[in-house]
Amino acid sequence: VLSAVARIGEKRLEIEKKSKALAARLAKTTPIVYSGESYKSVALVWKIKLNENAKTPAFWNVFPELNHNEMVGWTLPQGKFTVLLLRDPADHPRNLKRFDITAKLLQEKGIAVESIDLEGESVFEKIFSSVMLGDFTSYYLALEYGQDPTPVDMVEQLKKLLDA
Repeated sequence: VLSAVARIGEKRLEIEKKSKALAARLAKTTPIVYSGESYKSVALVWKIKLNENAKTPAFWNVFPELNHNEMVGWTLPQGKFTVLLLRDPADHPRNLKRFDITAKLLQEKGIAVESIDLEGESVFEKIFSSVMLGDFTSYYLALEYGQDPTPVDMVEQLKKLLDA
């Protein structure tokens, strides 16, 4: 585990650079985060960080479930979206095929797709390097929007109204 932590630390500047570029591409779109079942918690963390830090709507789902009803929802997209595909290159070939086909179908509908391969020698490393990328991306997206990523004003307002 310590060697994985060291490798992630060594990649911090590279991860941060990737996140700045990704945030610039995400600006003015609604991010949708998709992952395989094994990394659903990572997709959820990305969604939460994008909501909280960048102050923007974001959504998530997992393969193969999203290839059912949610896939049909892309027939008539009602906004500008960017789908983030969090892929584990070591996943089952059938699952990787789902990622590739889904990306192609979405792009045919005019949806921007970003394939992000989870990097690392272990599941631990893949999870935490991806979470770091998501954290930095949400931070830089907040800056793209001129937002301070720290306050959660709407949550505080909700709490006050609930106490009234």
